[in-house]
Amino acid sequence: RLSAVCVCVGLCTRSATVVLFATFTYLFILCESNHNNHYILICHVTALASLTEWGQYASLDHLISVYRHRRNSAS
Repeated sequence: RLSAVCVCVGLCTRSATVVLFATFTYLFILCESNHNNHYILICHVTALASLTEWGQYASLDHLISVYRHRRNSAS
């Protein structure tokens, strides 16, 4: 759950997306009775998202980096 919350708010997005992919896919594979095509889609989207710059814009990671850059350039 923590990785899903981190992905939602955009905090440590790359590592949180990898953890979300690994745990969601593992739980999906474990429970064969709960097979849904949307769950397969979530597995694929999180796998692809972990390879991209998922949290580059409109995320807490971006706001933190902008704040650090402004603080460093002001001093």
